[in-house]
Amino acid sequence: MNPLWADAILIACGLIVYTVGCLVFLAQRRHHARVAASRGWPTTDGTITASALEMPDPKQRTIYAAAVRYIYHVADRDFASSRIFWASNEGREQDMAAIVAAYPAGRKVRVRYDPENPAEAVIEIETNTGPKALYYYAIAMMALGGIALGWGLSAFTIHGLTEMGVKLV
Repeated sequence: MNPLWADAILIACGLIVYTVGCLVFLAQRRHHARVAASRGWPTTDGTITASALEMPDPKQRTIYAAAVRYIYHVADRDFASSRIFWASNEGREQDMAAIVAAYPAGRKVRVRYDPENPAEAVIEIETNTGPKALYYYAIAMMALGGIALGWGLSAFTIHGLTEMGVKLV
């Protein structure tokens, strides 16, 4: 195989890994920013109107959803939401069953809502916010992708110059 092709593949892989790392990092930052912002939101009383364990995709029998709906009242308007916490309401059966059991229909809850957009609401802001390990995973991906990208670019440059007959000292 021509060394330039190997270098190009290393550059492409490095770029992909670096980009994925950046996307994961930015998604985690956005998620944690939403959690931080919602800590200062006002609260109101709400009521759970429906609570059930669902299997959103019957083909994936290991993924379940906690389908919990609640209503709340802000400034003479009624709102409904299904956001319990900022992360997804999907996961292992036992975890989602525990959430459904914790929020039976009729239960009164404290709802935090965005004062600028009261339709945006959440019950538990600190629960299931995602592991901090994802930050480290994203940083490691960016570092490894950056190393591969740098190595590939330098090798590509060296091999390209050598192929053009330039002597490197």
